[in-house]
Amino acid sequence: MVNWFIALPYWNMNLGIKKNIRMTERFSAEGSVNFINVLNHNQFLDPTLNIAGQKPQTFGQLSTEGTLPRTIEFGIRVNF
Repeated sequence: MVNWFIALPYWNMNLGIKKNIRMTERFSAEGSVNFINVLNHNQFLDPTLNIAGQKPQTFGQLSTEGTLPRTIEFGIRVNF
């Protein structure tokens, strides 16, 4: 039997915004904001199905979180 065990769905949404501002004909600045994991929702990793290395009471439980918290990055770039 192929693909009998299927993993939990895992997805993440990132968002990036950029704005270019011209100061003079020669100089410009570019501002950017990047959001990593913009929705900030929990996603659990697949359960471990190994009884030998853990307690039998926790077999198949979802206990490990696989996502990182929301991260925001700001940036400014000056072009000349």
